[in-house]
Amino acid sequence: MSRPRRRQRVEPSPHPTSSARPRQPRPTWHRTREVDNSVDLLLPDVKSAARYAADHGGKVVVPPRLLAGRGEIALLADPEGAPFGVIHSSSGDPPDYLAEDKQWVWIELWAKDPKAMAGFYSGLAGYELEPVERPDGRMSYYLASGGYTRCGFIPSPAPSTAPAWLPYLRPMASEGGGGRRR
Repeated sequence: MSRPRRRQRVEPSPHPTSSARPRQPRPTWHRTREVDNSVDLLLPDVKSAARYAADHGGKVVVPPRLLAGRGEIALLADPEGAPFGVIHSSSGDPPDYLAEDKQWVWIELWAKDPKAMAGFYSGLAGYELEPVERPDGRMSYYLASGGYTRCGFIPSPAPSTAPAWLPYLRPMASEGGGGRRR
């Protein structure tokens, strides 16, 4: 028997995006505690998300279905093949929170074409797209909603590997000094 998976909200960026406008219900990224290289996106219409993915170069891996006690879900893949889930939760959208030690704080897609993938997800969920120049001169992209930066897209540092979502954990605070372990 598998145990239920507890979902964690991705921490908002410490640098809110002023141009983002709240949407009701707003799409929100989630990351599971287990590392499975996929993310879940809360959306108001799972069937529309599946159609959007299929019409824009993605793939419907598991078609929309109802899960008792959870809501409507689907497993999709973006045009580069990175898997992601979509859900319309029957219990509603949990509030944003700042992650504590050993919780997920950020997620980004390592992509072959970050601009195209950011555009795909922006169109899927109605996020605002924010280009950001990296120190090496290459471009990265953030998606924002509700005044918060939600996720990032960077050029893959390992171009020979398949695109993947990379989550980041907040490390435990060190004893005594109040800093973070490295």
